[in-house]
This record gives sequence, C-alpha cells and structure tokens, in this order.
Amino acid sequence: MFFKNLIFVMLGGAFGAAIRYTANHFFDSDKFPYATLLVNITGCLLIGIFFFITEKSQYTFDLRLFLITGLLGALTTFSSYSFETFYLIRKAAYLKAGLNIFLNNSIGILMAFLGYRLSTLFFR
Repeated sequence: MFFKNLIFVMLGGAFGAAIRYTANHFFDSDKFPYATLLVNITGCLLIGIFFFITEKSQYTFDLRLFLITGLLGALTTFSSYSFETFYLIRKAAYLKAGLNIFLNNSIGILMAFLGYRLSTLFFR
C-alpha cells in the first residue's frame, strides 16, 4: 500500500514541479516574486476545487495523494515564499516584503474558499 501511495505522490509531484519550473521561467523574480505569488494563489484555488472533487469521488484517497499532496505540494512553494520574503527584508525592502506576506496569505485563503465555492456550483 505504501509504495502504491508513494507512486501517486511522485507522479503528482512531477507534474507540479514541471508547472512550477515553467512559471519561474516566464517571470523575473528579481523585482518581485511574481512566479511564487502566482503558483501559491493558483494552488490555493486548486486545493479548494480538488478538495471538493475528492470529497465526492470514490477514489478519494488516491486522488488526494496525487492532486493535493503530489501536484500541489510540488507546485506551491511555501519555502520559496519564505526565502523570498526574507530576502526582501534583508534588502530592506520592507514594504515589498509586507506586501508579499499580505498578498500570499489573504489572496491564498480567499482563493481556497473561492475554489471550494465554485466547485459546489459546477460539480453538484
């Protein structure tokens, strides 16, 4: 059972990591960590949607491992968010650091709620 579950997590993680790398490729993070903000907000929206879908699925555990633990675990990047915020603070860019904290947290929570609510409308 463990190895089957591990495969689900690894497959989801491979897709999540590829999407994360692609986002970094298209955004210049020297000015502001846009790629991290984008993937964190998108991941929060998707976790709301995926949570709803997996609640209604007969394959709940396998889907959660693949989508939430694997895909979103690799896609969203709390460690990158933390490092980039620390880096902004270290550069004395306090306003940008505060903005990064505020946007990731407030929009992230809002997007998780929105993803769940949208799913209740489309996947009854």
